[in-house]
Parts: sequence; structure tokens; C-alpha cells
Amino acid sequence: MATLSPAPASAPVPTPSEKPKQRPSALRSIIAGSTAGAVEIAITYPFEFAKTRTQLNRRLPESGKLPWPKFGSAWYAGCTTLIIGNSLKAGIRFVAFDQYKALLQDADGKISGPRTVIAGFGAGVTESLLAVTPFESIKTTLIDDRKSAKPRMKGFLHAVPIIARERGIRGFFQGFVPTTARQSANSAVRFGSYTSLRQLAQSYTAPGEKLGALSTFGIGGLAGIITVYVTQPLDTVKTRMQSIEARSLYKNSFHCASLIAKNEGLFTFWSGALPRLGRLLDSYLSALFLALALALALALALALALALALALALALALALALALALALALALALALALALALCPLYLSLGWAYDRRGERRE
Repeated sequence: MATLSPAPASAPVPTPSEKPKQRPSALRSIIAGSTAGAVEIAITYPFEFAKTRTQLNRRLPESGKLPWPKFGSAWYAGCTTLIIGNSLKAGIRFVAFDQYKALLQDADGKISGPRTVIAGFGAGVTESLLAVTPFESIKTTLIDDRKSAKPRMKGFLHAVPIIARERGIRGFFQGFVPTTARQSANSAVRFGSYTSLRQLAQSYTAPGEKLGALSTFGIGGLAGIITVYVTQPLDTVKTRMQSIEARSLYKNSFHCASLIAKNEGLFTFWSGALPRLGRLLDSYLSALFLALALALALALALALALALALALALALALALALALALALALALALALALALALCPLYLSLGWAYDRRGERRE
């Protein structure tokens, strides 16, 4: 006799209140990332100039090094270029990382540390291919051009045709390999270290308890410091490969790295690390200042709303008191009118009563 197999359990039907969370659109991510990147680079660009200038100066003999320019417009050479490139890079990075994470996460929507590193690596390659290398090459050329007493390039629009004419299209992709390696390492180390540090910090908290804003801020800063020192050698090779004389000095990125190690020492690979850390600190402080300013604005708005609510409550209380006073006055007036109206009746009744008493007597 055949046994009946139990009926498969039906899948729970989601109720209307259990709608799946909607992911932000790609356009919104691009706009948010591009705007944040543009603001960040405009604020922190002097540190970027100092980093690139330090990396380029280290290859020159002491007699060939120029003094640092006075702080001013000279420190913003290539700023427009980096704003455009960094805006595109920021938008592409956020979108690409989200897409790679969506591809690599498990059925429950979770993603492990190694897969996060892979997603960061893919985001770095994507942003390097689409945005970083051409704009970094133009920016480095503009800064390197400032080492001469009479710079030839006035800005982004002036530099593009000069580079195209003298180096061809390949001139915009000088240092593509170290740039791609740096961007991939940047994303992988940043997202990987942040995820690992966050998981480590979360392991010391009670189950279900979330990390505070200060802890998250500190984890992000520590991940940024780790990223700077891990990827700085790649950044130095990238800058050298994008210099004006790179094609006559270096055969390729490996040749460039070997010459730096041989002629200038290993510590040269970390030249410009302090300005890069300064830029990181500046960006974090700017974000903190913006958050504090926003919190202060919200607090002032809340205080204004509370003051307005209190004023309305006082006005309502005054109106109620006035209405009560008017009601009492009306009641007194009605009582007085009633008394006046009944007074003749009482008088007539009293007169009639007195007459009856007189008759009985």
C-alpha cells in the first residue's frame, strides 16, 4: 500500500506591508557620488598638489628642484581636471561596487569579507577604465608643467590638445597599469579593511546592538590610513609614469619601479604619503563639520518649531481664557437680566399677599 507523502509546505505569501526594500536608483547613486566627490576635491586639492609635487620632485637632483610656490592659485593647478575626473570616478565607484556586491552576495543578501574584497577590486578596475587614468594623466601633466619657470599649459582645456598633439591618444593613458592597480587596491583595501574592522568591532558589542556614529567614523578613518600606506607605492609609480618626461625615462611601470628602488631608495615609494594623509584628514574633518552644521541647523529648526508651538499654545490658552471670561460675563449679564425681569413679579406677588392678609384681619 502506497504511503501518502506529506504535502509540501506552501511558501508564505508576503503581506502588503512586507514590501521588499527598494534599492536606490543608479542615477541617484551617480549624482550623490559625483556631488560628494566634487565638493571633497575642491576642499582638499592643495594636499593633492603637495602629494604630486613631492613625488615628482624626488626624482630631480637638488639643483633641479624648484622652491614651493606661495599658497594661492598655483596650488590649484589641475583642480578642474581632478574635479571632473573625481566626480565621474566617485559615481562609477558607488554604482560599480553596489552592482558587484549584488552579484556576489548569497541568497540571504549577505556578503563575506573575501567577496567584499573581490567587489572592491572590480569597482577599482571599472573606475580606472572609465574615468581615472585619463584625468589623472592630465592633472599630473599640469602639475609637472608648473616646475618650469614659464608653464606652457594654462588649464584643462588648454592641456588636452597639447597632450593629444605631442603624445597622441596614448598620452592620456600613460600609467594605466599602475593607475588600475592603485584603484583596485584602493577599493579592495578600503572596503575590505573597513568591513573587517567593522565586523571586529561588532563582535565586542551586545547582540542586536549597533555601532555608534563615533565608532563608525573612527573605523572609516583607520581604514583610510591603512589604505594610504598600503597603496602609496603604486601611487608614486603612477605619478612618475604620468610625468612629462616619463616616455623618455621609463620603458614601463616595472622599469620605473626598479629605477626608483635602485637610484632613490625604497622609502621614495612612500613620498607624498603625509600630504595624502592630510587630504584624508581634511575630507573627514570636512564631513564631520558638515554633519555638525547639519545637526545644528536641525536643532535650531526644532527649537524654532518648539517656540512656535509654545507661542501657539499660549495664544490658544489666552483665547480660551478670554472666551471663558466672556462666557462668565454673559452668564452674569443673563442672571442680572433675569433678576431684573423677575423683580416686578416678586413685588406684585408680595403686594397681593399683603392685601390678602389685610382682608383676613
